[in-house]
Amino acid sequence: MVQDIFPHKYDNRFVEAVPADRDPVVVCFQQKVLCRINKVQSEMSVGSGEMQQTSHAAFEEGPHESTKTEQHESARTEQQALPEASKEGQDLKLETGADRLQLPSVLEIKQRWGVEADQLRFLFRIDDTPVWLYDAELSEQDGYRYEHLLTIRGTEPAWLSFAAAVGAHLAYWYDTSRFCGKCGSPNIHSKTSRAMVCPKCGNMAFPRINPIVIVAVTDGDRMLVARYNRKHYNTRNNQYVLLAGYTEIGESYEDTVRREVREETGLEIRNLRYVGSQPWPFSQTAIAGFYAEADSSLPLKMQREELSELLWVRREDLPPRKNLTSMTDNLIEWFRAGKSWEEIYL
Repeated sequence: MVQDIFPHKYDNRFVEAVPADRDPVVVCFQQKVLCRINKVQSEMSVGSGEMQQTSHAAFEEGPHESTKTEQHESARTEQQALPEASKEGQDLKLETGADRLQLPSVLEIKQRWGVEADQLRFLFRIDDTPVWLYDAELSEQDGYRYEHLLTIRGTEPAWLSFAAAVGAHLAYWYDTSRFCGKCGSPNIHSKTSRAMVCPKCGNMAFPRINPIVIVAVTDGDRMLVARYNRKHYNTRNNQYVLLAGYTEIGESYEDTVRREVREETGLEIRNLRYVGSQPWPFSQTAIAGFYAEADSSLPLKMQREELSELLWVRREDLPPRKNLTSMTDNLIEWFRAGKSWEEIYL
């Protein structure tokens, strides 16, 4: 999934740090990220890991461990820094012609745009490398363009794509938390935690994360899939999706699943099973994924305010997912591949 960046590690501890020249910077303006996205026309053997195309930007290689190892890190090949495939080869995301993501470095934004280090805000670390935020507009130049987060989703290297998305999530929260929600006074950034603090009344605000559920409803070898109507439709993705919804006040995740399925399909579910969770910074949410069963012989009562299509599809008719970055992708692909509950959960 999007957070699976092994062998790299995401470290969200709020610590003091000093920008180093090679640190990546998430430049975010109006919920878009300044980056280069390049098409790599190269072939890679999953078995050998051999690849002709090598890195030509510091932040395609992988985060550096410390300033003392910069020379060593710059010599690493692209493949050495990429997340490894799982034992079954299901999690290797790099494909021939996969889009390659580049973010500007601290040194680059100094030289190109005149941004000083004290204008950057610490976000988090990937391994031992700090990632920084610059949340004002910079000009597009030399291949750097503002890209929508959904364009960045699925690009390689996975750790950098994840860092850009989480950085944009925090940038959006900072932008929408500039004033105190209690007294209306301007907030200031906490020096000791990832929080916005009101100097007048002392109110503290922490990053907003909206909980949602996604459920794969099945009946034997059939799965219930949907498309959302135009109001909710993501034009960048025309694949079928699963039922989903936000958890309301006073609800458990399980109650949310039952309510959403009932509202959107008219069906009652049974054998509800929790699968796992994931952060989804593209919409400032945290997702809990479930499988459930329902009777496919009963009539569907589609909620037309939300959905444009709702249908049962046989396992063999489900097309392979383009990537496995989301909970939806994985729930569908696990079912399509006929994985047992033990294989999924373990």
